Amino acid sequence: MVYPMKPGSGLTFAVVFALISLIVGAGCAVNKTRTQDLCDPEIKVSGQTDILIDLILKQYPDRFNALHRASLNVRGKTVILKGFLKVDRPCREIHLLAQAEMGGTLFEVHILDGRPDTVVVNGFFKKNWLEESVVQDLKHLYLSPTFEAPVVMTGKSGGMILTDYKDGLIRSHVFTPKGKEEFLVSGYRQLKKKRLEYEIGYHYDQDALLPKFITVKNNKLNYTLSLEVRYLGLGN
Repeated sequence: MVYPMKPGSGLTFAVVFALISLIVGAGCAVNKTRTQDLCDPEIKVSGQTDILIDLILKQYPDRFNALHRASLNVRGKTVILKGFLKVDRPCREIHLLAQAEMGGTLFEVHILDGRPDTVVVNGFFKKNWLEESVVQDLKHLYLSPTFEAPVVMTGKSGGMILTDYKDGLIRSHVFTPKGKEEFLVSGYRQLKKKRLEYEIGYHYDQDALLPKFITVKNNKLNYTLSLEVRYLGLGN
């Protein structure tokens, strides 16, 4: 799908320069698969704010079911599990059933109107930890974010970064060029006080519009999550 060019957000050069300094100082790309070099020295303000926000809002279908194979590593310990997922984005509702690789429920999460409604645990995980980790991961991955005053930056390599400041956090969505004036959402990063707290990488098969692999790294809670999307189909 080709998107037309639109005018920029009109933020001051001083604000943009401050955001650039924080992003570049935090390191390079979220992932190495089809992601631009974020350390490109020639970054400039671009006028595609509405286009990139629209890509985020439409990254997934409004309603879908999915099956994931997940590898969760917490402080050096790895758990392999299967995730059965049902998502209703307009209603901000997510239902996740996580099972051990050989069967048996590990936990069940139900998010309603963007908030955890029920979190059922089967002894292995702690409820509080799930609410701080898995529930937040699901919201970052599948529910549409809100934006305060986003700024778009682009480099010579053609990739783009949509950055927003909210609740003391700098949130950056990363985009990889797919064709002429076309982009894929390839990553997300969250910084606080110049420290990278959280990042997501989206990895695509050739010519695919939806990610095949997703990686999550939470530096604050010290865990990593790798997802392989085994199935994704439209829901009711």
